[in-house]
Amino acid sequence: MPIPAQPYKGTRDFYPKNSVINQDSNTNYTIYQRYIIDTWRRTMIGLGFSEYDASIIENAEIYLAKSGEELGSKQLYNFVDKGNRSIALRPEMTPTLARMITAKEQNLRYPLRWFSIPNCFRYEAPQKGRSREFWQLNVDIIGLADNAVDQEILFVANQVMQAFGGGNNYKIRVGNRQVLDKFILENNLDSKKVQIYKLLDEWKKLGTIEKQKLSASNLTLSQNDFELCKSFVDNSKLDFDFPVNIIGDNSIVRGIAYYTGMVFEAFDNDNSNSRSMFGGGRYDNLLELFGGENLPCIGFGAGDMVLMEYLIHYKLLDGHPAFETWKKANYPEVVGVMVLDPANLGLVYKEVLPGLSQRNKTWDIDYDYSRAENKRYESLKKRGCTEIIKV
Repeated sequence: MPIPAQPYKGTRDFYPKNSVINQDSNTNYTIYQRYIIDTWRRTMIGLGFSEYDASIIENAEIYLAKSGEELGSKQLYNFVDKGNRSIALRPEMTPTLARMITAKEQNLRYPLRWFSIPNCFRYEAPQKGRSREFWQLNVDIIGLADNAVDQEILFVANQVMQAFGGGNNYKIRVGNRQVLDKFILENNLDSKKVQIYKLLDEWKKLGTIEKQKLSASNLTLSQNDFELCKSFVDNSKLDFDFPVNIIGDNSIVRGIAYYTGMVFEAFDNDNSNSRSMFGGGRYDNLLELFGGENLPCIGFGAGDMVLMEYLIHYKLLDGHPAFETWKKANYPEVVGVMVLDPANLGLVYKEVLPGLSQRNKTWDIDYDYSRAENKRYESLKKRGCTEIIKV
């Protein structure tokens, strides 16, 4: 039986774009993936953050402890190794971050402004903007409890989107777990807390009042419960001034279990894409799981696949100034070198190629001596050469 040519379900192959004859939106190209990761890295370093990293393999227990039921059990790629240890492929980076800080808690200079761009794995159904393997920008500030840090992390999240030329095509919607819990307590809804969290978490996706009412009913919430929730969402506000991209939204809950305060999610303004593009919030208690101090933490994670869909939808790749400027700086001009005779190869390697390197150009060499020159010329052009020389 032949080895399958397709990648494992939910993972992607990345092809050099100029090597693909019939290019289409279903093919993943290395240049776009690199653009996303490079822009993330450049933006974060420019904002004063330091990069960290860790192994893709982790002890499974760190996810089972605090990542939430769905992520910690249903979506976890976990197995037992040959030493009978329960390990997992990381589904997210925050527990690893908490473990790393706890391991060197007394030997770190606070506050920490850290970021990472790991690839992660989750066993879930692949769909548009979601896969089993993905890359994710993780941004965290550790050791500062001041409300100003909440504002800083929102500013950083907005700057990340603006780095791609995002304009005003998205909104960062801000909620607060403490405000939500206060609302639940004041309205004697504590026994229905789980149902209310679930209702609000899908509020935006549901879209219409009719669907929201039906969901509330399915969650065994009364008409009065629904009206209280609707009023809570309708009276959303932000307590500080920010660009038009950042607004208050009390329906933002975030499902992951470790959030303790402000939470936020970014959404495309185009209603055809109702999924959150990225999100985060404050998680002040996570380090305690590893025996560490109760350090204040706040951060967010942004996945590459949803961002890619956004960039394609708003034509923010080929032809867009931000992409073309990056491409020019990172991909040297390719010169086609058409060798007319094998006797000229010495000249190619001694003079032509070193000369191109000195001019910060790269090359694509055509050795097909017997082929018609016009055919060789066309082939080099299709392979991305902007200039062709004959030797």
